[in-house]
Amino acid sequence: MAIKFQCECGKHLSVKDGSEGKRAKCPACGRLVTVPAAEFRLQGGDGAPAPGPARNACPGCHQELAEGAVICVQCGFDLRTGAKAGGASVLRGEKAQTTYTIPVGKLLIGAGVAAALVAGWFFAGAPLLSKMRMYWAVGYVTNGDLKQALSYFEAHRDGLSPANQERADLWIRQLRLEMEKNSGKTLDLGIEVKPDDVMMEVGKQGFAGGAFLAKVKITNQTKEPLTLRNDHFYVRGLSDIVLAAVHSDNSLDGVVVKPGETKEGAVAFRKVPEHGVIRGRLEGQAASAANTYYYLSFNDGTHYVKRTLPF
Repeated sequence: MAIKFQCECGKHLSVKDGSEGKRAKCPACGRLVTVPAAEFRLQGGDGAPAPGPARNACPGCHQELAEGAVICVQCGFDLRTGAKAGGASVLRGEKAQTTYTIPVGKLLIGAGVAAALVAGWFFAGAPLLSKMRMYWAVGYVTNGDLKQALSYFEAHRDGLSPANQERADLWIRQLRLEMEKNSGKTLDLGIEVKPDDVMMEVGKQGFAGGAFLAKVKITNQTKEPLTLRNDHFYVRGLSDIVLAAVHSDNSLDGVVVKPGETKEGAVAFRKVPEHGVIRGRLEGQAASAANTYYYLSFNDGTHYVKRTLPF
């Protein structure tokens, strides 16, 4: 049996049975209309609607729609798409149309937060961690644990900032040279190391502002210029190394000594070593205050000079 119904334009339409819920195009006005259920069909083909809900009703909830309405305010049915709000289709035989919305604002906020975290790590976190690693490594040196210091520098060198990588490379060379040149009796007895390529003379200058000051004279007998740095000088006892401090009286930091030249100035240190060197002590002999020394070293990772310094 044919299904008969009326378009909004007044045109009587007829489709085959079983087409309820499907959409058909009105040949008169071109509208896409939905084939109604039984209660909305025309009876006898005379154009009179069957008893029941009004002709202009929502196919979803069957509530009467205002003239010209395209969306039902009761259930959200969209006459244009045949779908309810939320994407659930109420039309049989047709694919539901679902609209997806990308949360652009939230994505931009998330990207901004991520960028801020990365920038914070790059500009603050990483440099701070690099500085702390250098501080820990130099602390091992200051405590006289040279093997631990060397191991720490080698293990963490690649994770340091470029400036601290340069310092770490210098310390690695210095520590290896120190452990090679200054061990055994050379360390215990305070034996001086005086090579011919770089000569150093030292003397005590006194204290200033809580720092120990030493007079230092460097003569360059090599064929290349020497650039002196604070880290090249340190005072040591039996177990302690005291690094040169950045101090207003440290006048040799950054000084270039050309081949054949001699430069002299003051080098300042943070503190005095806690343990003295027993110079000339023989086994079984007791130490006395008269033969207790400290020594000052120049070590740039290539050249090594060690001179005793009475204190």
